[in-house]
Amino acid sequence: MTPIQDFKTLRQLAGYSKKDCTEKFRVNARTVERWDAGKTQPPYAVFLCLMIFNGQLDFLGKKWRGFKITTDCIESPEGDFIYHYEIRALRYIYQQAEIKRWRVCRMLKEQHQEPKQKQKEFQLVDIKARSGGNA
Repeated sequence: MTPIQDFKTLRQLAGYSKKDCTEKFRVNARTVERWDAGKTQPPYAVFLCLMIFNGQLDFLGKKWRGFKITTDCIESPEGDFIYHYEIRALRYIYQQAEIKRWRVCRMLKEQHQEPKQKQKEFQLVDIKARSGGNA
C-alpha cells in the first residue's frame, strides 16, 4: 500500500494518536483500531483530512502536486517558500507597482499551459484567421 492509501501511515505522519483520531473524526476507538489495522477503510474524507494535516496538497489536482503547506508557509516542489505575510502583501505590491494582477495571472497561466491546450488554441486562431474571423 502507498502511504496515501494507508490510514496508519498518514495518521502517524500527521502526528495524531489513535485517541486524537477518535476526537477529530468523531468515531469510537474500535473504529480507529480497525482503520489502523487495515481491516476496514475509513471514508475518503478522513484520508483527505489526514493529507491536509500532513500538509500535502496533491489531492487538489495535478497543478498542486508536490506543494506542501506547513504552519509557516507554502512550499513549492522546487523548494521555494511563500509566507502568509507575503501573500497579504501581494495586493499592495501590485498597487504600488501599478501592475494589473489579471494580466500577470493570464501571462503566468499561458506560460504553464499544457502543450496540447496551447496547440488547440493555436489551431483555433489559425482557423479563425483563414476564415476571416468567422469560425
